Amino acid sequence: MNIRITPKALSGTVRAISSKSHAHRLLLATAISELQQLQAYKNAGFKNGNIDSEAPCSHEHSCDQQYSYAHSCGQQYSDSHSCDQQHSDSHSCDQQHSYAHSCGQQYSDSHNCDQQHSYAHSCKHHHSHSHSHTHGQCSNLSHLEHSLMLMHRFQQSILDKVLIDDWNEDLEATKNCIFQLPKNNPLFDCSESGSTLRFFLPVAMALKSHALFCGMGRLPERPISPLKDEMESHGCHFILPQMYFQDTISNQSGKGDKGRIHDVQSQHFNNKMSRLIAIVDGKLQSGTYKLPGNVSSQYITGLLFALPLLEGDSTLEITSKLESAGYVQLTIDVLKQFGIDIGIHNNPHEFNALGVPETTHCLYTIQGNQKFKVPETVEAEGDWSNAAFWVGANVLSESVLSSKSVFSSDSALNNESALNNDSALNNDSTLNNESVFNNDSALNNDSTLNNDSASSAALVSSSDLTKSKSESESESKSDSAKVHCTNLNISSSQGDKEILELAHTIKSNINTDTVLTFDVSQVPDLVPILAVLACCREKGETNIINAGRLRIKESDRLATVREMLYNLGADISEGEDRLTIKANGRLRGGVVNGYNDHRIVMAAAIASILCLEPVTIIGSEAVNKSYPNFWQDFVSLGGEILEL
Repeated sequence: MNIRITPKALSGTVRAISSKSHAHRLLLATAISELQQLQAYKNAGFKNGNIDSEAPCSHEHSCDQQYSYAHSCGQQYSDSHSCDQQHSDSHSCDQQHSYAHSCGQQYSDSHNCDQQHSYAHSCKHHHSHSHSHTHGQCSNLSHLEHSLMLMHRFQQSILDKVLIDDWNEDLEATKNCIFQLPKNNPLFDCSESGSTLRFFLPVAMALKSHALFCGMGRLPERPISPLKDEMESHGCHFILPQMYFQDTISNQSGKGDKGRIHDVQSQHFNNKMSRLIAIVDGKLQSGTYKLPGNVSSQYITGLLFALPLLEGDSTLEITSKLESAGYVQLTIDVLKQFGIDIGIHNNPHEFNALGVPETTHCLYTIQGNQKFKVPETVEAEGDWSNAAFWVGANVLSESVLSSKSVFSSDSALNNESALNNDSALNNDSTLNNESVFNNDSALNNDSTLNNDSASSAALVSSSDLTKSKSESESESKSDSAKVHCTNLNISSSQGDKEILELAHTIKSNINTDTVLTFDVSQVPDLVPILAVLACCREKGETNIINAGRLRIKESDRLATVREMLYNLGADISEGEDRLTIKANGRLRGGVVNGYNDHRIVMAAAIASILCLEPVTIIGSEAVNKSYPNFWQDFVSLGGEILEL
């Protein structure tokens, strides 16, 4: 979908959507807890197998044993059997079972020992099945039905316990992968979600001995090392797509990994956009793990979730300065909430006055065989990374309404190529990815924040952020440019709340010659909106440094941010791991390509506030990845869009 935006200041109140970073972690922790409970139930009852197995099984319980498995409707299912008794669910050929999985149906099993099982389901029907105590095994039919019931119970319990107001494509991917966890041979389709893939790689292999991972868009090309390397040194074997790309279809029937992957490709991916990322064999083993801190915090999060599940104790050493430390702290907070103990040595989550971790190396110690204990309900907090766009809209709207600047004739603003639609849509050289994945120096710049003008005051105070709608409406008459954002926790571990500080710094230096330099190693997701904000400065220069990791996001975000703003008339240049923006005051407008990157599209939308002419965005639907209602909220604040 392509849209055209009419330049206009925004005002009003918008509610921050659920944080996908927090929600990912809550969903995964809850799923592990439910899976552990399910496994305990199976160990107590189904001795022989997995939930999706069609093999026969037997129920054996000690005379005093009783296991209760709470269902999503709040009722309980209890199995109570006398010593050494076994029973089978045998049904005549004309008997039928139906499991309505979301409404209120009850299913009861009456046994000749006067025991009863009740299940809360969805339709208001009741059916019962008489059983006799026989020494034998369950029939395949009844075991399959029981397995389906347990699978639904597992899924519904997770959705009931984790409260998420706003679902998006990434969270749907995590949910779908969670639903694969109880299966013997799971297929984890991560869609385009890098966090889903990087969380599930170690977690799945802590629980399974075989799994297949696939994805869409740019995800299959995004790197999974050094996580892959560490997993391979601890019991796992990866089979990657490049092992068979040059193999021909005629080799499908051959032996070895190539033929096997062709079979998988044929079986799972025909008529689908998903592509194979990896087949992984072998369970993850405990031990000493080492990861650099400057590649992806998601690798660290995945291991912190997985290592408590292993038989033995483990350590995780971070061998370089931890970037995006706020996301790792969010992980540790969630794990603690679920009863998981993570030992921290040389705490990387303590920052100096410049917002940089005090230590460059740290060590996590993790005991094995820990149990996740889910609270009754958990709720995902508001998302600072997406709220950052509204914080930016507030600054730009105020700037536009108060600005007296006349659009300059600087070369950057009169560059015909800036409005050349072909370059906006077909600039392949800007996005040459061959150099992206081998750019070690781009990921190892240790420069620190050089921002003497930073202020501890916030652009939007915590009281502003939590204003009620009525309070905001009462202010609207006198403060026509104010954009308020509610549902945000100022005490959150989300590092992206730093947008308040960054935005205030830019706002305070709109008319100064100060050279501002921002180290974004801890907040890389803020770079698109931060670069847009820098364009509103009337004087001075803004440098965004230590941003090399942006090259392995949904797009090469250093290249796409530069191209997007250049096409709108900004004086912006790109370095190996940085961006430099010279003061513009206003932008011209033009056509930009969203490159299937949600943050590029949202940044371009907010940049339209500064523009003198309309902004056309190619591929505006990319917002669905993290913020499906972005355009509705944009319009609710006064934005004007036209679908082309």
